Amino acid sequence: MKDKSIRRNVGIGIIMDHNPRSWTSYIDKLHVKEQNQLEQKITDGAKNSFFLSRMAVKMALSQLTGGNENDTWVDHGVFGFPVLETNPNGFEITLAHTESSGFAACFDQRDKIGVDIEKIAETKVAIIETALTTSELKLVENKASERSKYLHLIWAAREALSKALQTGFLIPLELLSVLSIEKKNDFYTIKFKHFSLFQVVAFQLNTSICTIAFPERCDLDIKPILEFKELYENS
Repeated sequence: MKDKSIRRNVGIGIIMDHNPRSWTSYIDKLHVKEQNQLEQKITDGAKNSFFLSRMAVKMALSQLTGGNENDTWVDHGVFGFPVLETNPNGFEITLAHTESSGFAACFDQRDKIGVDIEKIAETKVAIIETALTTSELKLVENKASERSKYLHLIWAAREALSKALQTGFLIPLELLSVLSIEKKNDFYTIKFKHFSLFQVVAFQLNTSICTIAFPERCDLDIKPILEFKELYENS
């Protein structure tokens, strides 16, 4: 039997910076159109979040091209998903961000990949619980002190899948429901009830949950991701 898995390169960019105004020192690294977009943001938190997500995209794209990516910039499609402009290679991107982090993946247009990053916060727990199905809540029944983490894992997995599908939360959330979560050393693998062709790799980085959703047939090499996690935690 032939192996049906597909190995194509995927660029990954992860950046964390707890300086709430990091963008002020490095704004020249953004494309002029991105600089204009950043200036339209009102708060420092929104500006920092925007800046870190764009830097993560440049990191991810550079892994695939090995070049200077300042000539490329991020715009948005009709439903708000990110697209690369000035993009002769036809790459697609997915990104996520918080006020202190950016996470992005750059990939071949034949693939479907989505990422998310969620800061673990007890204030989100009640909101997440109301959005989950009965079967998903059963996955966290016996997690005790890790219950909050597992709730965020489920939510971030759903978010990553919705980005891979390029639907966002425009579809009924129950369709994105998680079937299983399996811990494997320093990361988790997550499967879905309705989208069995997809899986998620998730890991905790500092106080945030990072997830990347991709088709099972896409033989994603997660080694660079785990190496970044190790370097960050040991720095």
